[in-house]
Amino acid sequence: ILIQIIIDIDKSPAYATTFESGFFFISKTIPLTTSVNSYMLNIGETLEATGTATTLRGTPANGTGNILLEHSELGTIYSNNTSVIDGFISIRYPFDKGDPTGTYTLTFKIVDSNGNIGFVILTGIVLSDQLKLTCSIPRSEFLPGESFAVTGNLKNIHDAPLEKIPVVAYLTNPNENTAVNFVGTTNGNGNFEIIVGTPKLAQPGQYNLRLVAEDSDGNVGRCEKNFFLNVQRIYVIDFKLDNSWFYNESELGNEVVIVNKGNIDLSGKIVLVLDGVEVTSTDFFVQKGLEATVRPYWIVSGTEGTHTLEAVIRVQNETLYRTEPQFFTIFPKPLPKKILSPSVWQVFIVAGIFVIAILLYLKKKDIRDHFWHWELKRKYGIGK
Repeated sequence: ILIQIIIDIDKSPAYATTFESGFFFISKTIPLTTSVNSYMLNIGETLEATGTATTLRGTPANGTGNILLEHSELGTIYSNNTSVIDGFISIRYPFDKGDPTGTYTLTFKIVDSNGNIGFVILTGIVLSDQLKLTCSIPRSEFLPGESFAVTGNLKNIHDAPLEKIPVVAYLTNPNENTAVNFVGTTNGNGNFEIIVGTPKLAQPGQYNLRLVAEDSDGNVGRCEKNFFLNVQRIYVIDFKLDNSWFYNESELGNEVVIVNKGNIDLSGKIVLVLDGVEVTSTDFFVQKGLEATVRPYWIVSGTEGTHTLEAVIRVQNETLYRTEPQFFTIFPKPLPKKILSPSVWQVFIVAGIFVIAILLYLKKKDIRDHFWHWELKRKYGIGK
């Protein structure tokens, strides 16, 4: 309130004097100055704030005070009534995992013995559970089975580096919805390096690398990178013949063994090339990580002599592999053996041998019977 005092002095009708004072204020407000240690805090940190109350003459104010900490959405989180001695009031509130993140308001209120009031509201105090995690990868494309280093840095909300915090890198397979994790730890400067290895038989496509760092208070830093895993065809192919020579018009004995060590299935055609000329083709299919044996079918057809034979592996009409030439010899197809009819003399000779055999058998039987009767007569007197 602005006040001015006016004094009139009247001694006589002829003489009068008026005195006017200067203007002065009467107020019920106590000046209150405040300070806070930070307007941005992570979980696990402590909010520290102080207030100093004085009278209008600058002397410390005494009385009672109230400190109120409120969340912008959830309301009162902390309230405390306290004595104000020598004009000093303070709060020390440690935030833990149970406190909600978000924006807070801190209110100081002081009332002295004469009813004068000091009142200050501090707004925009933010509690966050987020850490600052940065990460980088050397390239945007890799091959299956390749390893690379993920580097980065971890800081708190005050940009102070965090030491000895585990950082986990999750490599997600988009086709199988599974993740493989790799772990590293920050050093004294908050830096880290994690070696990530891509699966050898992983399908080509875009992969997601998600990094997560969490301290003991529950604050979390996150960083993500995407990269492409390229198609890789790794294979072992062996082509061999069953023999070094074949008759014309006979089936070729051969086999092609394909070992698929790449990250995609292989399918296409096996083409046999005789002396530079394609003679037959056979479809094939080999799953990734497996092997298959294919026997291309071909009826040998060519001039007599030595020839070369190659197997060409084609995928999507492109030549994937060409084997070393195999040498073999083509012989003429052998003529069938004639079956001769027996002549008259051959029949006569065979029949004669048969008759002689029968006569000898009968003669042998007569001789055996003669000796048998003679023996009976000699020993026992039986017979003529």
